[in-house]
Amino acid sequence: MALQESLAVASGPKKQARITRFLTAFAQRERLLSLFGGCRSLTHVTLTDKLLTPGAARELLAAAPGLSHLALERSWTWRASGAAECEGVPRDAVVADSKRLGAEALASGLPLVLHERTASLTSLRINWRCPELPEAATDALAGCIRLQHLEIGPPQSSTGQAAIVGLTDLCSLTLHNALGGREKVAADLGFLSALSAASCLTQLSVRPVSYWMWSPEDLERAPLDVAALSGLCSLVELSLEGAVLDGEGMRCLASLTALTLLEAHTLRATDLISLPELAEVRQPAPLSWPMPPALRHLSLVLAEVAALAALRPPQSLEVVEIDLPDDQKVCEDISSCGFTGFFFHTLPGNHEQHRLPAGSGLAMRGAVTLLTDRLQSGAPLCVCTSASQLVGFVEGEADPVGHTGWLAELRPMGLTSLRLDSLALDAADLVQLVASVPDLEDLTFYNCDLTIGALPVLHRLTHLRRLEFYGPYLWSDPEVQPDLVRGPLLGLCAADSWRPELELVFNVHDTAEQETLEGTMAWVKRQMQLLGSRRRMKALFRA
Repeated sequence: MALQESLAVASGPKKQARITRFLTAFAQRERLLSLFGGCRSLTHVTLTDKLLTPGAARELLAAAPGLSHLALERSWTWRASGAAECEGVPRDAVVADSKRLGAEALASGLPLVLHERTASLTSLRINWRCPELPEAATDALAGCIRLQHLEIGPPQSSTGQAAIVGLTDLCSLTLHNALGGREKVAADLGFLSALSAASCLTQLSVRPVSYWMWSPEDLERAPLDVAALSGLCSLVELSLEGAVLDGEGMRCLASLTALTLLEAHTLRATDLISLPELAEVRQPAPLSWPMPPALRHLSLVLAEVAALAALRPPQSLEVVEIDLPDDQKVCEDISSCGFTGFFFHTLPGNHEQHRLPAGSGLAMRGAVTLLTDRLQSGAPLCVCTSASQLVGFVEGEADPVGHTGWLAELRPMGLTSLRLDSLALDAADLVQLVASVPDLEDLTFYNCDLTIGALPVLHRLTHLRRLEFYGPYLWSDPEVQPDLVRGPLLGLCAADSWRPELELVFNVHDTAEQETLEGTMAWVKRQMQLLGSRRRMKALFRA
């Protein structure tokens, strides 16, 4: 499997020869022969960082005469970049050349394996970094009529699409890089409509481009067109990772009579408009969306309140999960985590203020009706807005309602953790919050405009263990005098010893703000001692 071709680096013949010798030696050390030596009865093979050249393919065929499961992990991006840098070889040049070599190997070695193992191969998994299968591999794939599990990138050519449609025994299909990111449009899933309604396909997973990570701007992305999936009546599980669904999409999926699990990223009711285009926004007519009749589990990351209220759940629905994917649960700083929870579509205001539409309370009531006894969430439930990515805060409905209308509807959920994002909250809102979620143990105000003087109201949350404030100079605004901050914080913290220990977390923006807060909290602790308050309390500061 030696590499005889050199990198196209215009740096002189001596350097060119040195790069060629390095890659040749490295490739020789990476030969597959050492992996299969002595093996003659393998059935499950996973290749990681290995080139599947014709020579390697022949070794694989000899070692696995009954090959049933083949997985290629980064085999097409084989590279010696880490060691190459130690040899003075430009990393970008090595990566570019290794990708080309990997694609060539994929076009020559994989077809050989597929042609020779059509009778035994039942599972083929090609990791998300792989480019589209070359034509030779696509032709060979079409002959694997016993294939039941397939994981590849979305085919762009009609030949590749026809190859997948022709796999009549296919039970599970995963399409990587099918949903667009910032620079890539979503793949056309229309070819899936050619699958027979009587097909064996029970699991379909559609995933976004590999580098995609959610940001608030994604609330404005176009909903995924799922019309092509409406005829796949055999589907039991459907995962649309990173996708936005709307009412039309839900109506299409309602025809999937066998579907029990549906996963998507965002459920949205309103066509969001970017800020420069905000003009007259009319209130939509009451919404009503059917759902798949056998659905048992609905999994989302974000859901517009009005969209949840529009769903008409079947009796079979047991769980509505609103949570982050496992690979996004590693960050501790809430400012870098993805959002998970509810969001309201906001109406335009001035540059720094936006407002909720009328009827937000009724919409939240409908959403809570759906979620009560069904909600499953591993993260604090977040209530944010479609304006969360903008500068400023979101006001409630016209006075005297404010945010109290929808806050009052939260009580049946029995929440113990809650995060409020980019909301302008006055004293009446905080009073309603305490009355609606009395069992709160974890509360976060993220970029909220708070009435500092009303903070002692939160003293009535007798189970509160953690209270976090993340905001733009919430405590060090020139208009906020130290005495106006000390009193409310003392009223919030002072309590009897039977109360749980309270952890206050302040996300500060500069040294001056931290010093101000440290002095304030030191004063609060001294006053608690004078008052005989024995409640344990600690303050944390994060830059």
